Amino acid sequence: MKRLITKTKGLVKGMPTAVLFSILFHVVIALIAGVIVVKKAIEKKEVKFVPVQKVVTKTIPLKKPMVKTKTKPSGGSTRIVSKTAMQGRNFAVPEVVGDGKTSFGTGGIDSFFLPPDLSDLSMFGGKSSTAIGNDFVGTFYAMNYDRQGKNVNLVQSAYLKLIRQFLENDWSPQVFAPYFRSKTKLYATQFFVPRVPSEQGPIYFGMGGKDFEPAQWLVHYKGKIAHRTGGKFRFRGFADDIMCVRINKKLVLNASVIWGQNQNRVISDWRPELTENRTYSYDKEKIPPMGDWFELKAGEPVEMEVLLGETPGGYFTSMLVVEEYGQDYSVNTAGGPILPIFKTAEMPESVKDQILYLLDEDKADLDNTLMFNVN
Repeated sequence: MKRLITKTKGLVKGMPTAVLFSILFHVVIALIAGVIVVKKAIEKKEVKFVPVQKVVTKTIPLKKPMVKTKTKPSGGSTRIVSKTAMQGRNFAVPEVVGDGKTSFGTGGIDSFFLPPDLSDLSMFGGKSSTAIGNDFVGTFYAMNYDRQGKNVNLVQSAYLKLIRQFLENDWSPQVFAPYFRSKTKLYATQFFVPRVPSEQGPIYFGMGGKDFEPAQWLVHYKGKIAHRTGGKFRFRGFADDIMCVRINKKLVLNASVIWGQNQNRVISDWRPELTENRTYSYDKEKIPPMGDWFELKAGEPVEMEVLLGETPGGYFTSMLVVEEYGQDYSVNTAGGPILPIFKTAEMPESVKDQILYLLDEDKADLDNTLMFNVN
């Protein structure tokens, strides 16, 4: 043991100083490096939070459709309809017309009026029959456009001339063949639409959009009526602008009001048989004409057609009521009778609510039981 120790000491003692210094130096460097690595491994990295940049959205002002508003001319002046800023613009024909997905544009409806309800029922009719055999099928024509949807800039005088031609040619739809016809049909059991924006009619028939001009349009309704016990009846009505009614191919009422065009005479030579025609005011200065009396045999159906239309745009109205011979009716503030709305079926509550929202209470009777149903 003593010899081994002696030999070991000799080795250290005899080692060159440079070699010893080099070993010590590398040991120190290794220790320092180890400490640094361990320190970095356990050190937590500071987390910095960067605030999210605020997103600025641009507000795009909605444009109202450019619609001509109608005003009553003074005296006997002729109403001149100016061409709108939309003249010459075509509208895109929808691939599927009347599916409820058509773009109808924005704005243009006064806050007083109910916005269009695109449900199955409206004042213009429903998209499906709710009273089979008792409803009228309505076909919509846009006379400002050809069959491909190209704007033809039809002026009012030409529009009225087409209506006269239609009435004089046995109400033949062929007269309207060159113009755009909606694929959507509506089924109506009444023709009572208080004052609404003129775009509402086209909207319910699947038309509309920012490029569609809601003027120079027509709706032709065809159906049958009957009365359980029979009787003698006549229509009264008011339209802004067009409403004509015929029974069994005979024109019995032209309730059209076309300002500055000698009232309804421009589209038809029909005159009421009665001298008391236009005796009572219906809505301020708007006095409804009385139609001709017609008779129905008990339970026997007859054909009936109704033509509604709007010429310059702005607002549309059609109010058709009926009077039964020998019946007494309540009187409104203007001294005229409060007559029942013409109908061929019970009016759905949703449609009745739309009418009541827009109608003065003494203008018509919505709850009368008088009905002209076939079935």
